[in-house]
Amino acid sequence: MTLIPWTQDPDNEGYVVFLSEKEAATKPSNQTGEGVNSVKFEDILRTIPTDTVVLKIDVEGAECKVLSEYMNSKSKMKFIPYIYMEWSLVKNNNFGLCPNIDQLLQGLAESGYLPHLNGLTGEPDSAANYKNWNDVLWVHEDATLA
Repeated sequence: MTLIPWTQDPDNEGYVVFLSEKEAATKPSNQTGEGVNSVKFEDILRTIPTDTVVLKIDVEGAECKVLSEYMNSKSKMKFIPYIYMEWSLVKNNNFGLCPNIDQLLQGLAESGYLPHLNGLTGEPDSAANYKNWNDVLWVHEDATLA
């Protein structure tokens, strides 16, 4: 699938959202870039030679699109003890990139993850409070806390 980079603010190159070709056609041409081929999260995991992966993800609110399918699958190809993500764009469904946040939250919970807001020093929070989070560290129930 080809995705088109789009930025509303050319002075902030780190804030880029990837849109379908149809969505990108509705944006000013000076705010879009050349299309790129996208890959799935599982495709990236297959390139990593270790069985354990620590994930820090910041895809400008598209975390649902990236992680939901994998988190809701029964078989996992890698052990991911920690997933750190910027949450503010996810919780607000910015640009419509996370319309099914409940699916992501359910997948994380069913895969054995608990949300921590203060790194590993604090107690896990309830997923019901997700609207109050800004950044979250998801810790797998089998993660070693040393």
